[in-house]
Amino acid sequence: QPGSHHYLPQCDSAGEFNPVQCYGDSSYCWCVDQNGQEVPGTRSHDAVKPACECRLR
Repeated sequence: QPGSHHYLPQCDSAGEFNPVQCYGDSSYCWCVDQNGQEVPGTRSHDAVKPACECRLR
């Protein structure tokens, strides 16, 4: 749809979601859980990316 912005989640080589997701090249980042769902309270607009804990597999 023209003018809409869709986010494509980033994954690692094993197909797991990267724990830190960022919108494009911006500093707008957040943490996700193992299902790719945003972890509440982790959004950051700073140059420093949020510190996301390692996920248990």
